[in-house]
Amino acid sequence: MDLVISSRIGRERAVFRSRYRRARDYAGHIYRKARFSGLPRVLVDGLDLLGLTVRPFILYEERRAFGSAPEPAPSRDAYQVVELGERDLEEIAAFPVRFITLEGLRARLEAGKIGLAVKHEGRIVAFSWIDLEECNFRGYRFPLREDEAYLFDAYTSPAYRGRGLTPFLRERVYQDLESRGRRRYFSFSDALNRPANNFKRKLGAQKLELGLHIRLRGGLQRYRILRRYGASKPHLR
Repeated sequence: MDLVISSRIGRERAVFRSRYRRARDYAGHIYRKARFSGLPRVLVDGLDLLGLTVRPFILYEERRAFGSAPEPAPSRDAYQVVELGERDLEEIAAFPVRFITLEGLRARLEAGKIGLAVKHEGRIVAFSWIDLEECNFRGYRFPLREDEAYLFDAYTSPAYRGRGLTPFLRERVYQDLESRGRRRYFSFSDALNRPANNFKRKLGAQKLELGLHIRLRGGLQRYRILRRYGASKPHLR
């Protein structure tokens, strides 16, 4: 009986610790968003949790020739850039406050999506994904031409932010794509995400469109273009 009670207490403690870590991670996530992007983005994320998406976005075009020289790269001895494989997906899925499952990550690889990651002391600390077939942004999809690529889901571990890893990895993504004959890149940023849009500005990325993505409970979703910055209309193909 004592062993049964002890085992039950152990399980309850493990569940409590797991829930505590998730709550702590999410609280930190909300704090960083409020600090760096402002209250509107926190409110928009809150609607997401309720199953309602009302999110403004910006479609960018990136090319290496557009931007200025990247920030100084981290020491090559300390950081390695690798292509993600099946063995890396559990580590990616375990990142805190991430809204994609291990099965979803596996589906990406099976669909031919490419992931590049930065490793430090054997651990993944940043990553970015590439689609060579289509822009797969939810509610706003269009096919890609042979010289184009779509860049999405770029993420850096909070503990490693501020070390220049984001521009370092972006440059390596550009190099990888150029070796594949791809020289025109599309990406989206949340219009309320100030750090992401500042990063695109530093890259010299060009704004193409400002839009609004709306998704209701039940899966119904729409997008509306609010402003076009140029003549380019990549979705009309």
